[in-house]
Amino acid sequence: MDIETLLIKAEQDGCMVVLNDIAPNRERSELVFRVPKSIYDTSVAALDIDESTKNALQKQKITALEHLLHHLAMGKNVAKQLHIAQDAAEQVVNAVIETAYRSLSAPEKRNFWERILHDTDGDAM
Repeated sequence: MDIETLLIKAEQDGCMVVLNDIAPNRERSELVFRVPKSIYDTSVAALDIDESTKNALQKQKITALEHLLHHLAMGKNVAKQLHIAQDAAEQVVNAVIETAYRSLSAPEKRNFWERILHDTDGDAM
């Protein structure tokens, strides 16, 4: 897929749908991109995750995206870092990626997909 197609599809279907299409086996924790400070104050309650996962995070005083990013940056085992089940951890990572992606400017989104395409070396397409 070309960059324009990826940008359009991500706007329509979401970043995670496109990532799963073009790089299904890529570890999401390996994705690296700038998370704008403007979304650091986003409430964990606003993320598209299960209520039970939101409650588990809030009990640990993880109430804002900034707190969540701090925990995610501490290691690869997200479930262990957040003291939640593996499937809940995957849901959290996906929600954080989706939220961060939506906050990127148009040039930053383009750069994100260019790096993803470069990093997959075409083997996932």
